[in-house]
Amino acid sequence: MDRVADDVSRRPRSPRCRTRLYGLTTLALALSACGGGDDFGDQAGEICDEARADVEQIGSDLPASEKVRRTTAIIEKQRDRLAELDAPDGKQRAFDAYLRRLDRLVELFGDLQRADRKGDQAGAVTVRDQLRGVQREVRATAADAGLPPVCA
Repeated sequence: MDRVADDVSRRPRSPRCRTRLYGLTTLALALSACGGGDDFGDQAGEICDEARADVEQIGSDLPASEKVRRTTAIIEKQRDRLAELDAPDGKQRAFDAYLRRLDRLVELFGDLQRADRKGDQAGAVTVRDQLRGVQREVRATAADAGLPPVCA
């Protein structure tokens, strides 16, 4: 690999090649200067990808109450990790709203666990309907906060 780099550096460059190289260098510098917002999206995407993978790993053979308990723990961890990120300029309010929606999901999963323990099927149905509504809100606020689709 070093030999290839040495060969390339020894070759005389045409003006056209130097212009392309200069243009690529300028583009790389410009992109790196704009990295703040992309870093947020990349970091958030990694956190959300990991959470999604963790939820998918939950065994289908587990009782519903255990699935809910594990999912709740994953969402809490995801929320805490996301809260450590700095939202891009102009997105902090929407990001805070997104985090509040995740908090609400955790609350509702707790309500679902309580309904399940009590054998309250009607209560569980009500909570599931509320969960669907909050999940729609999570998707909307994720987009507003500049989060990648995997976080929705």
